[in-house]
Amino acid sequence: MLELVSIGGLSHMNIFINALLAKYDKFSGIKKYGPPEYKKWFAGYDAIVEIASYLGIDVIETYLQDPDVKFILTERDPDKWIQSMNSSIGELIKDVDTFPLAVLKRFEYWANRFFYLNQLMYWVFSNGKSPEDKNSHADMRQNYIQ
Repeated sequence: MLELVSIGGLSHMNIFINALLAKYDKFSGIKKYGPPEYKKWFAGYDAIVEIASYLGIDVIETYLQDPDVKFILTERDPDKWIQSMNSSIGELIKDVDTFPLAVLKRFEYWANRFFYLNQLMYWVFSNGKSPEDKNSHADMRQNYIQ
């Protein structure tokens, strides 16, 4: 995620936003990404980490037949993973609606995209719930296990 933001910058954040919307929002009107889009997007990367967990089997199928590609599955305790998500992305998206970030996101396009991407990333696993929602933990746990 660090490289996506710091090296890929705004264009890569927007690509990721569109990929998430295409996959999870059937009303977005964005064509679902396939092998050509993934190969173009990831052409300059040696490894992808978090992105694959959000796009799932679509990314895996793109590279499954390539003998040079290695897949590494790391499993974590679901509750510790949720705690990590809530203390990082969860805290950020809670802060986005308070001063000064609530103002910054209206005037700084890069910040707006960064905050929106983080909200989408959280919503993917929480079924659109906020960190404060009492049901978000159960939804995140279920989605992690699946």
